[in-house]
Amino acid sequence: MKSRAVIIVILLTLVFACQNSAFCDDVNRSSPWIYSLYFENDTFFQTDYLYTNDLRLSAASSLADSWENLDILPAWTLPHVDALPFVNNPGTYKNMTLSMGQMIYTPMDTDTPDLSESDRPYAGLAYFSLGFCERDLKNFTSIEFIMGIVGPHSYAEDTQKSVHKWLGQDTPHGWDHQVDDELIFNLGLERRLRWGPHYKPSGFGMEWIPSMGMGLSNAITHVHSGLQLRMGWNLPQDFGENIIRLGISSAPSEYGSRFHHRRSFSIYTLSALFVGP
Repeated sequence: MKSRAVIIVILLTLVFACQNSAFCDDVNRSSPWIYSLYFENDTFFQTDYLYTNDLRLSAASSLADSWENLDILPAWTLPHVDALPFVNNPGTYKNMTLSMGQMIYTPMDTDTPDLSESDRPYAGLAYFSLGFCERDLKNFTSIEFIMGIVGPHSYAEDTQKSVHKWLGQDTPHGWDHQVDDELIFNLGLERRLRWGPHYKPSGFGMEWIPSMGMGLSNAITHVHSGLQLRMGWNLPQDFGENIIRLGISSAPSEYGSRFHHRRSFSIYTLSALFVGP
């Protein structure tokens, strides 16, 4: 699985804002969710092999000072969530994420219908995930639980062939040799930090956002790291942009949380490097 550097991510975010006029605090907010659609495809690099496509829809809840005050989880689950490691430190704010997506992998040669034992096999993965996150102004940690299926019932073959037909591209011919159906279970952990040598709540700012994490699974086991540098005017108080990777929950936005200050204008540039599967 190839490393991904300077990933192009198309991110569409619908923000359901709080009804407060100045701040969205934990008592009066209307518990908004933030919905994001992520799309990654090798077409951006004029290739179509190995990790070739991913589409992911995510929803991130607003923040609360405890899992109970999120008003999302059934009461019987709270003792189990309170026992999770890494995301129950005192003085932090909690949120949850829900995601669903489909990943597609192909060999380098998609023209031949024959099986090549020296090349990556055709494979698709369809999955659902549940993430538990905590954060303060400078630290973000998430645990994500993923369940899905690898194989024909991921419907990756149908997706790729349909998209290639719509775009008038060559049809991949080797899907008869894709990996068999198998249920997958994944546990992911990620940590992000905000280092702000010139950070200000308003006005010009610059900050580094390093990240590190790992995933354990019967399908994909990996470690990953990343570094983002952003600078601009009225930097948001979040943890940078997200890429699609199993085990990475969408970092909660500042919107809909007590960290959000109403701003009339914000603009910044971002440089990013992500290393890992």
